[in-house]
This record gives sequence, structure tokens and C-alpha cells, in this order.
Amino acid sequence: MPFKLFKGGKTVPRLPKPTTPVLALPQRTKEYEITFPNVEGYRLEYAEGPLIADFSEVDDYAIDGSKLPTKTIMATAISKEEIKLTVESIHATREQQIIYRITKDLLRDHFSDDKGSLQFHRFHELCAIVKDWYHTKVRVLGRGPEWKKLLYFWHPQPLVAHVARGIKTGKPGEEAIRPILNYYNPTGSSRFVRGQTSRETYPTRHSHVNAVVIDSGWEGRAAKLLDDLAEEGHVLSWVKNSCLDFHIPYTDAKGDQRAYFPDFIVHCRLAGGPSANVIVEVTGFNRDKEAKSWTVLNRWLPAVNSIRRKHNWSVWDFFELNEERAVADFRNLLLARLRELALAQPLSGVWAARREHELAHGLMNEDFELPPREVDLARWASSPLDE
Repeated sequence: MPFKLFKGGKTVPRLPKPTTPVLALPQRTKEYEITFPNVEGYRLEYAEGPLIADFSEVDDYAIDGSKLPTKTIMATAISKEEIKLTVESIHATREQQIIYRITKDLLRDHFSDDKGSLQFHRFHELCAIVKDWYHTKVRVLGRGPEWKKLLYFWHPQPLVAHVARGIKTGKPGEEAIRPILNYYNPTGSSRFVRGQTSRETYPTRHSHVNAVVIDSGWEGRAAKLLDDLAEEGHVLSWVKNSCLDFHIPYTDAKGDQRAYFPDFIVHCRLAGGPSANVIVEVTGFNRDKEAKSWTVLNRWLPAVNSIRRKHNWSVWDFFELNEERAVADFRNLLLARLRELALAQPLSGVWAARREHELAHGLMNEDFELPPREVDLARWASSPLDE
């Protein structure tokens, strides 16, 4: 009998592991809260003038035809009705219909302003560019060219991003990079951090969040050092990217859309008075290092800093520690980076003089009060016109 294989006895229940709540402390909100842009993508604002497409240096947009089904049957568990989708129905779709759909998505994602107003006057130019891209850059591996029409059901974001890589303006001028913010939540905040962990934690002193989950020894050392720098006045507040949902969208080598989650956001004080938000990567990039680094430096930072004054944000910067030796020297490397940021700020007058003084002698952290103004009441008791 197969039941003889089971041995009798009692099972000792396992006790649950002790957990630590990780949450934002309300009493620290005013002093230590950190807000950040919730970026979903990027778009280029082109200078006015005719658009020119050059796809000679753009890789082909390849589709693996072996993974495409020839027939799909759609049904539900409620009714007996079935809907059959075949390749023949897709082949019957007009090519112009597909080109118009891609052009519409390209216009929405890359040729609109912050309020969503589309540049309709560029539609015919973009339509011709998309048609050229469709015929010259789209390849279906293992299938005939008629299978290109399956792009009608493709996710539009990677398609239009590939087309936009080859678009330039005929008029001299640099394209301005703008972020595509989440429509419902354009900004995130450390006040929404709330979670539980059974891992080792470090209780913070100058962070909005009560504790830091130590995923590695490097992160624990970095968290303690950030608290020490806060007591010296170099760091105003900081937060670890755990339960924070701060991410940077990027495209990997295969063309798939992914999200990169940095380790820390550090709100620093610079010499001369201004502040800066520094994204700190401690553990290094686990994968897609080149794609992540290129996106942060050439897309995310220029896009966010281009609208920071509109949203009253401090300047954003990125700082990476890619080896154990760098983590050991984290303090000196971060202070050197803050010095570079301070010198890059356009200050003048008394603020420039204060910057030079603080770079030479350290930050001025002591509060001071102006002496009370003394007024000769006897002199101004009567109007000067009476004299």
C-alpha cells in the first residue's frame, strides 16, 4: 500500500521569523522627506524645421518569426462562444493602417508638450518617415515580409522609440530631452514607504524612514556613513530605495523596456547654499550595465534637470561605487563629487564669496542672527518737513 511510505508522528510548527517594520516616520516628514520624479519615459523636443530620417546607424528591428502563432482561439469559461484569429485576417489588414497607427503613437510619445498637445503639423512628415522605417528596418526572422503586419498588435513604446532614434531636424540646433511623467502620480515621496522585513536592519538617524534593510555589507556601511555626513552638515537627508518604488526606465540590448532601481537618494548641501539630489549606486549594476549607465547619464538626468525649476527640485546627479575599494573610500569620493557640483553652480556676488569660503574652510552650519536695528526715535518723532 502506498500509504505505508508515510511515517506517523507529530510535526513541530516553525515559529515565524521576527520582522522589523520599515516605514516613514511622521515626525521626520518636515525635515527629512525626499520627493522624486516618477518618470515613465523620455521624449525629444526637436527644433522647428523639416524632419530628416537617417536609419543607416540604427540596427534593424528584428522579430523572431518562430515565436509567432499562426492561429489563436479565444474563449471564456462562461460561454461556449469561441473567436478564432488567424494569420490570414492579419494579412488582410492594409499596410497604410499599420503605418498610421505607429505614426499616431510616435506623435503622442515624442512630439507633444508637457500638457499633451500634439504637433499635428508634423503628422505627414512622420508618416513618410515611419513608412520608410517599416520597409527598410523591420525584419521578420524566418518569415516573409507580409508578417510585418503583426506590428499592429505590438506594444507601441519600443516601436516608436526605435523610429525616433533615426529622426533629426534639418535645422541646426540640439534636441532637448524631456521626461514623460506618470499622468496620475508625477512625483513620488518617501512618506509612502511602508513594509516589513525579516532581514538585518540599520536604525537611521537622519532619514525619513526608520530603518534600512541591509541587503549587503556595502549598503550597511554606506547607510552609516550617510548618517555621519548628515551630522557634519554635508547631507540634509537620505533614503534607501526599498519600498520606495523609485525607478529609472531603460531599454536593454534586446529592445525590451525595463526598470532600474538605484540604491540610495541623498539630498546634499553644497558649498555656497544650494542643494542637490544625488542618486547613489553602491552594489554596482548586476546586469545591463552599459544600458543603465547610458540611460541615466544621457536620458534621465538631462530630462529631469530640464524641468526641475518648474517643479522646484534641486539639481539631480548620479554617483556610482563600482568596487569594494571605492566603498571603503565612499566619504572622500562623495565629498569630492559634491565639490564638483558646487563649483558647477552659477553663483555670483555674496553667494559666490560664501562658496569660496566654505570650500576652503568647511560648511557654515552655525545659525546666526542679524543685530537689532537701532532707530533714533527722538530724531524721527516729528516730520522732517516741519523743520
